[in-house]
Amino acid sequence: TEKLMRDEPTGALIAVVGDDNDEFIFIGAGREFFATRDGRLFLGVNEGKLDDNTGTYDALIEVEPLASGGD
Repeated sequence: TEKLMRDEPTGALIAVVGDDNDEFIFIGAGREFFATRDGRLFLGVNEGKLDDNTGTYDALIEVEPLASGGD
């Protein structure tokens, strides 16, 4: 079964911004990134077959808006 990010570890935490996007972002144990588009943040597991998995993830998400260029 194909995992979503072929070159990243199976079971790793991954993310995507927007429900019509397939540009997955490897999160792993922790990652800071700047979203290149607007949309909802989805977290998932880098795994092709989800029905035999067990366990949980704890995620802390901090959002900081970009500073505007003008006053």
